[in-house]
Amino acid sequence: YVIPSMTDFDEQVDLPRHECLKLVHVCYQPLQMELGRRIVAMEKIADYNESKRSDYMSKVWVNGPESADKVAKIRDRLLEAAKKKPGY
Repeated sequence: YVIPSMTDFDEQVDLPRHECLKLVHVCYQPLQMELGRRIVAMEKIADYNESKRSDYMSKVWVNGPESADKVAKIRDRLLEAAKKKPGY
């Protein structure tokens, strides 16, 4: 999958996880000074168990809402970074 990210993105805690998938590779592609994207390859290591859905969901983000917000609020964060530049 592809995930947008800024320079403060930490792959160890800010990438969504799933216990049925193993992280194989992450490749970063810078797009601007503050913005880039990460191409993430994962390998299926276990079958999905529907009865564990809520458990899976609770473990998606290592730092919970803090990590999720880094991705979900990226547009707002980019605008804030742009406003700090001279001439904005």
